[in-house]
Amino acid sequence: MSRDSQTFTQLARLAVPSPPHIPSDITRIAKKFNAGIASLQYPHVIEHDNKLLIAISRGKVQTEVFHVSLDDVQQLFDK
Repeated sequence: MSRDSQTFTQLARLAVPSPPHIPSDITRIAKKFNAGIASLQYPHVIEHDNKLLIAISRGKVQTEVFHVSLDDVQQLFDK
C-alpha cells in the first residue's frame, strides 16, 4: 500500500475464498483449494467507483474478479 502513490510502505493480505464448485479443468489442485493454499496467478488491480477491482486466475483456467472498498483500505492505514 502507498499513501503517496509513489512508495509502497505496507502489505495487506486478502482472504480469497476458494470457489464452492471447482471446475473439472482444475481438479488436479482440488486438495490445495480445500486447504486454502491454491495458486493464484496473474493478479491485476484497477481503481473504479471508490473500489479496488482485483482480478486473479486460478490454475490458468478460471478468472475471478472481486472488489475491496477504498474505505476498507484506508482503515488499514489508520490502524
